[in-house]
Amino acid sequence: MIANKRKALTLLEVLISIFIMGIGMLSVLALFPAAADMMSRAIKNYQTAEALINAAAINDGVDFYSSYKSLMIPPPGSYDVAWDSPTTVFNGSATATATLSADPGSVSSVTLGSPGWGYSSPIVSFFGGAGTGAVAKATVGTGLQAGQITSITLLSGGSGYTSPLTVTIREDYPRYLFIDQTLGLSGINKFGNAWVCSITGAGVEDKFFTLNSDLPIDEFGRAEKPSISLGKYKMSFLLEKPKPVATPNLTRRYALVFKDRDVSKPNPDHLNRYDITSDFQNSPSSILIKGASSGAFSTRQWLMVTVEDLSISPVTSRPPPRHVRFVEIRSINELPITGGVDTYLEISPPLIQDVNSVYHLRDVLWVAYLGV
Repeated sequence: MIANKRKALTLLEVLISIFIMGIGMLSVLALFPAAADMMSRAIKNYQTAEALINAAAINDGVDFYSSYKSLMIPPPGSYDVAWDSPTTVFNGSATATATLSADPGSVSSVTLGSPGWGYSSPIVSFFGGAGTGAVAKATVGTGLQAGQITSITLLSGGSGYTSPLTVTIREDYPRYLFIDQTLGLSGINKFGNAWVCSITGAGVEDKFFTLNSDLPIDEFGRAEKPSISLGKYKMSFLLEKPKPVATPNLTRRYALVFKDRDVSKPNPDHLNRYDITSDFQNSPSSILIKGASSGAFSTRQWLMVTVEDLSISPVTSRPPPRHVRFVEIRSINELPITGGVDTYLEISPPLIQDVNSVYHLRDVLWVAYLGV
């Protein structure tokens, strides 16, 4: 028998070899995007870790509201910077009248007129009458009367009243101040819809608003003067005074770390606002932005979501927020529609209540809640 000696590979064997090698190459190539993403995350985590260490140290050592209140520069036309005497009136249609005693001098009773709507923590205030000290408490109903004022109880009649006085009922909302040197000193008076304040004083920006964690060290272990390229990380603070706003020295603090800020643009990033209608009960981890291309967003960017009902607080064209939270974009999905696309943003952490405005914070590197 003559042995069959093969002198070459068949075409089929070559194709199978190429196919197997292709699978191996695709597997190797698939590692590159994942590695790049992991490297990006590592760099960001390193940068934000240092930034948050600085932010936490500042939070522990500085009480901006109490220590720097007298040095704050309020924006033009602001009405709630002081926080001590709020003038924002929530007009929920509730009305009441006060009756003076037979011998004028004190309030003898308060009569509820309209029950109004939408209240949760109402505050009753007395104005005029040339007297002081009248105090009353409003009670909010439940069930079918939820959000309505059901009764007003007079706690103190006060003294010195000699003429009729006005009774107002307003909702006690949390209030927000954005402490930011870059915007405050450049004439921009709002971050989204929160008032912007800056703080005067020598060296304030270098001490509290500039991140110099990457300063070069000389041979003696001393920090050298930073170069211009190192001044790209800036920090700002959003202060939230919870209900009741009259509580002294109780402020929730958020630290925002910015990278490569550019407030010279005609429309800074924090002014990119989208109207939305969220449903946090059914979709707490997603936001639908109608008519916005997904190309406008990227994963791991930050959003500021707010409640700012124009019909409830018609104080300015963009009233102060009644609720503020920061969320991070985790994934992006497009839904094609006639003439464009809608964009679904998967977010973290989930929403805890419906919101109606979204501000796209493209230049924010990280947001951290620093506690009270």
